[in-house]
Amino acid sequence: MQINIRKELTYGEKNKAIPAFARHFYVYIMTDDAHSLLFVGLTNNLSRDVEMHRRGQIEELPEGINMEKLVYLEYYEGLSDGIGRRNEIFNDTLINQVSLILSANPSWEDLTPGLDQTMQ
Repeated sequence: MQINIRKELTYGEKNKAIPAFARHFYVYIMTDDAHSLLFVGLTNNLSRDVEMHRRGQIEELPEGINMEKLVYLEYYEGLSDGIGRRNEIFNDTLINQVSLILSANPSWEDLTPGLDQTMQ
């Protein structure tokens, strides 16, 4: 999976620069080592959120539950598009969520190796 990231600035109202990271959003699915739990999330800082999952620092998860593998990823430039897609996946059935992962990542490989290089 290749992600195109632009690092330049764009300008919003009143010519205030909007940093590139604030315009990039990722809908992602994390899972535990046994693939028994799925977490569907939305972020503009994927590396940070993956690390928080691995440390068990995600408030929505019970203490002691760590999600180890990033198994699915979609990129959006608009927040509203990202929110809509995240809600669509989140509210879908488990079977459809697993089918989505299998269609893009049939071996459930962790997508984080090389992620920082892809995002540069």
